[in-house]
Amino acid sequence: MTVSDELEQLRAILIDRIAKLERQNAQLRAALEWFSVDDELPDRNDYYIICWKFEDTIETGEAWWDNRGWTFPNYVDEDSPTVLYWMKMPEPPDKALASGGMEDKE
Repeated sequence: MTVSDELEQLRAILIDRIAKLERQNAQLRAALEWFSVDDELPDRNDYYIICWKFEDTIETGEAWWDNRGWTFPNYVDEDSPTVLYWMKMPEPPDKALASGGMEDKE
């Protein structure tokens, strides 16, 4: 195999890898998308990351959505904040990532 052939093979590998990384990046960006409650509400009962307004403060946190409305762990119903935006909870890290890439030694 000539040097030119090797370079062309390496070029093809790199182009394939870049395309894969671009697809993964698009998936990650979609997973971290904020949705305005004016445009869309969650389609299933679950916990979500939310951005809310309470009195004059805007904060982020989590709340439960149950198709009837939002439930906040630390607020009573009459004092519930106003949700402005929400996003899906991220997937938990896999075991290797959670342990810093170290494999369990047993």
